[in-house]
Amino acid sequence: MLIIDTRKTPNPVVPERVRSVMNGMFKLAATNIVVALGERECPGTKGSELRKEGRHLLAIVISNCGKDKPALVVFPEERVAVVNEDAAIQFAHGEEANIRLVKECWRGIGFITGAGYSQTEAGVMQPVGSPLELDTVEWQVIHPMALQQMNKFFKKYGAKRGRRTTYLRACEEGWAPAPTNDYQRAVWEAAKAAAATNAPSATLPAKEGQARSLAFQVLRISSLRIQVPRHFPYAEVVFAPPSKARTDASVMPLARLELPNVTFSRSPFRT
Repeated sequence: MLIIDTRKTPNPVVPERVRSVMNGMFKLAATNIVVALGERECPGTKGSELRKEGRHLLAIVISNCGKDKPALVVFPEERVAVVNEDAAIQFAHGEEANIRLVKECWRGIGFITGAGYSQTEAGVMQPVGSPLELDTVEWQVIHPMALQQMNKFFKKYGAKRGRRTTYLRACEEGWAPAPTNDYQRAVWEAAKAAAATNAPSATLPAKEGQARSLAFQVLRISSLRIQVPRHFPYAEVVFAPPSKARTDASVMPLARLELPNVTFSRSPFRT
């Protein structure tokens, strides 16, 4: 998403609040820029040009269009919304004005992405007749219940939400950043070598494939416990014999495996 500040006196407070929520809660990249408009240049047209030029999913333009113009104008086909500061912040000052602008920005995002009016009382997507009525809306952002409708919009235009993954997977998919330490460098080189030889997933230890197989075999044992110490890349797999009294003394080390590319999910237990 692109947030364009074309006001006569740009202020990063409102664009940054919208950007941070989009990046944090919605896991979608957002960028803030400041652009100076010509005397007769239309904010909506400028927003559409910049959105297409940067290949952004949608654009929000914060501008000064005059108090006699609407506070919010949406161009659905162009995926652009224009928030008119002059009309939106009438009779509001300071933080109250900032909150009102943030609400108008999110209403613009909601109308573009198909969220429409919220089915719940919470959320900023409520029918209001004037900017003054926005002060009665408690929320400043879109209610999470609207994500289902918004996801249809994101899917249609190929927008992907941010996700966390391993450095190895990023190397295999071809978008990993350059390595910054010895471990990442080893993963980087192993992944490149595997890709060059058309081999299976890159592994640091030569026997990791066997280690994976052994780990999956052992996982079938009902009394298996996997201890992941802090000093990765080692994972210690231990087998506890079935007994009513299970103490640390009854745990036999089955194997110590080098599994730098395997992530064990946390269980409710400490081990």
